[in-house]
Amino acid sequence: MAVPLRRSARVIDGTRSKYFIKKEAERSVKKEVNEEVSVKKEVKNEDEDDILIPPRDGVVKKESKEEGEEDVKIPPKKKVKLSEGESGKPIPKNFYPIYEQVKKMRSLIVAPVDTMGCAEIPITLNKDIPLSPRNYRFQLLVSLMLSSQTKDEINYKAMANMKQYFLANGFNDGITIESMKWIDEKKLDQLIFSVGFHTRKASYIKKSVDILLSKWDGEVPNTLEGLVSLPGVGPKMAFLTLQKAWDLNLGIGVDVHVDRLSKMWHWVKNKKGPEETRVELESWLPRDLWTEINPELVGFGQSICLPRGRRCDLCTLSKLKLCGNVDRALIKKVETMGDDKLQEMNSKLRFDPTPLMDIEDL
Repeated sequence: MAVPLRRSARVIDGTRSKYFIKKEAERSVKKEVNEEVSVKKEVKNEDEDDILIPPRDGVVKKESKEEGEEDVKIPPKKKVKLSEGESGKPIPKNFYPIYEQVKKMRSLIVAPVDTMGCAEIPITLNKDIPLSPRNYRFQLLVSLMLSSQTKDEINYKAMANMKQYFLANGFNDGITIESMKWIDEKKLDQLIFSVGFHTRKASYIKKSVDILLSKWDGEVPNTLEGLVSLPGVGPKMAFLTLQKAWDLNLGIGVDVHVDRLSKMWHWVKNKKGPEETRVELESWLPRDLWTEINPELVGFGQSICLPRGRRCDLCTLSKLKLCGNVDRALIKKVETMGDDKLQEMNSKLRFDPTPLMDIEDL
């Protein structure tokens, strides 16, 4: 399996590495630069209406402006200490050591989310046909709506079923809002049969298409309010859509993996659900990590630290004593396990663990 190279990070004696110290310095520079930067524009056709896009601090500006009208500038943010988030709340002491190790392990493996996550499905699925920004945004939204309580691999299969069906019926761009408007709801239900709650999701998608066509000119909303007004779309889906479709970093996408791991490592104190975890994380997590933390932790939760059957023997956190939830019995069992048994156990994983088995910290 080809393993993509990504920047890795290390922890030395439990302290933050030079990599994260450098990242923190870069964040300070970015804050100063952002004071003079207007919100990113997207090229649009002459016949398209202006789209209001709120930058990450909530200030709204138009993509096109009247002659003489000035751009709305993003106001400067207050400076924060390296040990505090933007709200002034302290960053948990174990965050940087743990997160650096998670990034290091994730840089060595390919988890399902890396190729079949909602943001990746449109890219992976459409290598043989053109994918316009408009169609990417719509396919992203559809994949997110299908993803609830469904594994990435199954979600990908459902999206592939729809693409092939639409191509066979003359829709050369595959999954588009036009092809989704055309399809019968019962047929759509059949195509996505493998995902959880497929009948309900088929209904949600068809109703959402009507809303997008009537209220948003067939475009995916670029506001939180517009997205959560769609049936079946909650805050997690909305924030991920804004990040990937519109490059708007307005909130953290917290799913079951991010929620579970944040609680296990005591990054949050709430005993409730993902929405409460999101609020807590946003109170201290540096904003430039809001987008990347979802795929990093999701991939880690899919591959190494599973809800059931976690592989602590492959995790550097256990060796460095950074995690208090280590399965010591499993580690001892693996140490005495023969190659055949170990290979059999590894074959049940959703990724190739070979790079982790050679990692020096283990």
